[in-house]
Amino acid sequence: MPINLPTASNILTLVYTKATWAGSWVERSLMECLSIQDNAAPSHSSAVFRYRYGGLLMPAIGSRPEDTSAATEARPSLLGHYVKVVITGVAEWYGVIPESADNRRGLLATVPTGEVTYNAFGLTWLLDQAKPVRQSKVKTGTGTTVMINRGIPFNGGTGSEKKSSRSRWKNYDATEKSFTDRGKTTSPAAWKASNAIEYLLDNFAPKDSSGAELLPFVLDSGALSFLDYEIPFTEYHGRTVWQIINQLVARYRGLGFHAWVDTAPTTPEVKLKVWSQNAAAITLPSGGTIPLNPDTATYDFDTAKNVLDATISTTLLTQFDQIVVEGERAGSIFTVRPTEHMYGAWPSVEEDDYESAATGQTSFSSMTDEDKLAANTDWRARDYLAKVFSQWKLDSTWTGRADTDPSSASHDFAFPELDEDGADNPATSAKFQRAGLRFQSYIPLLPGIDYTTGVDSDTNGDDEQEADFLPPIVLFKTQAINTAHTADVGWVHAERINEAVASGSEKRLYPFSVDVQVRDDAPGLILRVVGAPQHYICQDQFDSNGAYEDIPADQGLNMEDWLATVYVLQDDFCRAVYPLQADLPTLDLVRQLLIKYPGAHLDYLVDGTIVGVEGGGLVKNSDGGVWLRDDRERCKDIARLAFAWYGAERRTLSLGIRGIVAIPDFALGVLVTDIGSGATLQTINTVITSVAYDLVAGTTRISTQFGEIDFISSFVDQT
Repeated sequence: MPINLPTASNILTLVYTKATWAGSWVERSLMECLSIQDNAAPSHSSAVFRYRYGGLLMPAIGSRPEDTSAATEARPSLLGHYVKVVITGVAEWYGVIPESADNRRGLLATVPTGEVTYNAFGLTWLLDQAKPVRQSKVKTGTGTTVMINRGIPFNGGTGSEKKSSRSRWKNYDATEKSFTDRGKTTSPAAWKASNAIEYLLDNFAPKDSSGAELLPFVLDSGALSFLDYEIPFTEYHGRTVWQIINQLVARYRGLGFHAWVDTAPTTPEVKLKVWSQNAAAITLPSGGTIPLNPDTATYDFDTAKNVLDATISTTLLTQFDQIVVEGERAGSIFTVRPTEHMYGAWPSVEEDDYESAATGQTSFSSMTDEDKLAANTDWRARDYLAKVFSQWKLDSTWTGRADTDPSSASHDFAFPELDEDGADNPATSAKFQRAGLRFQSYIPLLPGIDYTTGVDSDTNGDDEQEADFLPPIVLFKTQAINTAHTADVGWVHAERINEAVASGSEKRLYPFSVDVQVRDDAPGLILRVVGAPQHYICQDQFDSNGAYEDIPADQGLNMEDWLATVYVLQDDFCRAVYPLQADLPTLDLVRQLLIKYPGAHLDYLVDGTIVGVEGGGLVKNSDGGVWLRDDRERCKDIARLAFAWYGAERRTLSLGIRGIVAIPDFALGVLVTDIGSGATLQTINTVITSVAYDLVAGTTRISTQFGEIDFISSFVDQT
C-alpha cells in the first residue's frame, strides 16, 4: 500500500570495533562514521570512517560529550578490525576494515596530529577473502566422507569436463550432503542451488588459524523457496565462496540476494536473503514455478516535504517483444547406403591408375606372380591413390530422405522441419545445404539401450548410462554363417569382419577389417581396409590384372554391400520462443532478443534407422521417429524467464531524502512496483539494491536497479 516518507528525528551514531570476532566490542567515540552504503550482491556493502588524532578539542561524537579542553589522542591502529555502527532507531551495520589512508599533518606542540580515513566492507567480504575452494567433500565406499584436494564440479559427474552428452552429471549425496558417484550412491541426486550454497557455507565458510569457524554464514529461511532448482554443470575450483554463490544464484531466474546480520541468536549469524524481481509468480512451460517477491511496496511521496530529489530512468534498450533461445544445431540419426545416397568420391583417372598399378613399369612382365603382386601393392600405397575405393560422399542429388531396411521401403525425411517457434513437423523436410553438412564422429546413442521401440526422449539426457556415445555404425553384408536362416543375415560391424578368421572358423574367411572415419571436407565417410588391399570391399568395381591378384570368391565384398548409420547436424537449431508467433500483438517492429544456450541439444532418431545387429540380422527403430536429447523444454523455460524480465516495463528509481530515516519497507530486496498516484502514477518494477546514508550531509538515498540482475551474463555463467 502507498506510504508517505517519515521525517528524520535526532539520531545518535555509535561506532564500535574489536580485533577478533570472538572479542568484545569497544566503543570508538572519536571514530566518526561518514557514510554507509548497503548493497545487494555482487557488490559488498561499505562504510567510510574518520578518526582524528593529536592534540584535539573535539565536538560531541557518539556517546562522547564535546571537549572543554584539548586532549591528546594517539594515532589509532584499527586495520583488519571488525566494526559495528549503530544508528539509533535506523539501522545497525557490521563490517571489516581492510584499508586506511593516514593524512599526517605534522607535529602540533610535539604531538603527531592528523586524520585517518578507514574504508570498511560488509561481512560478506570475508567470503571473498577466505581460502579459495580447492577441496571437495566426497563419500567413500564405507559411507564416511573425506576431503580431497580437488574441487569436483557440481553436477559434473566424476570428471572435470562438461560432457557433451550430458551423461553422468548427477553427483550429490543427500544423506551426507557431499559429492558422490554411482559406485557409492545407488541413485545420486542433482545438486540444487540450495544444496550447493549450504554445502559451501557449511564446509568453506571463513575459519580462523586453528580451523574453527569464524562466524556462521547461513541461508535465510525464505531463501529455500527461491533456490529450489537444479543447477547445471558448475566448475568452481580456485574460486572464492562469494564468487561461487554469485554464480549459483541464477540472475536469469530474476533472483538476487543480500546479506544481513541476525543478532538474535546467542552467536550472531550472517544470513543471505534471496529475493525475486517478479511481482507475480511465473509458471514455466516445464511445470516449475518461480516464486513472486513477497516484499513489494508502492511509494507515494509527491506531497512529501523532505524529498531531496527523485530521478526515474526509463529505457527501451532493455525491453523486447519476443525472446528466442537458441541452443546447438539440431541433429538427426539416420541410415545411408551406397548407390542410394552415397557415391564413391574418387576420380576415375585415379581408379584407373590404382587398377593398372605397376603393370606399365619396365620388366614388370618378367616378374614372378608374387613379385608382381608386391609391386602392385607398393604402387597402390601411394598417397594420391588413398581415396580410391575408400572415400564416400553424399550424392549431390540427395533429396534429404533417410534409408532403412529393406531399401525398397518408404523413407522418412532425415531432417524434420522446425517452424518459427521451434516446433517440429517430421512430415516436411527442413531446408538444408548439402555441401555444408558433415557426418559427426559419434552418434548420440548409448550402448545397452533398446532403441527399437518405445524410446524415452529423455534417455540420452540423463545420467543412467555410464557410457560414452557410440561411433558411427557401419555394417557390411558378408556371407551368412547359417545359410538356412530365413532372415536377411550376414551383417557384421566393419571393424569385426575378420573375427571369424581370428577364431579359427572356416565359415567366413575375410582376412580384413575396415576402419571407419568421417570426412572433414564433405558429408561422407572414409572406409579404410586393414589386413587386405583396399579393393577387397569393391571387388565388383575392381579390374584384376591377372589371376595372381584375383580376390578369392569367399574373401571379397561388393561396393554396395554396406550401410551406415550416421549423425548429421542440420541447418537449424534447438530453439524455443516466447511469446509464440501467433500470440504476438500487432506491432510496427517486433524487437527480438536472441539468447544463446550452449549445450542445449535436439536430436532426432529417424524411423527405420538401423541401430545395431543381432545374429547377423539388422536391428532398426520401428516405433516412428523419436526425439532424443530434446532440450526444447529447457529452452522454453529460459525464454519464459527472459520475457518476464525483458518483456516488462521497468524503470530505475533514485530517491534522495533529507535526514537519516528508517522505513521498514525501504529495505534491500523490496520490489518497488510503482510510485505516485493518480496522474503521477508510474510503473517501476525494480528491486531496491542500495540504501545509502550520508551521515555528514544528513541524507538517505535508496536506489533500485537491474544491473545486478544481468540476465544474459548470469545465464551464460550458469551454462
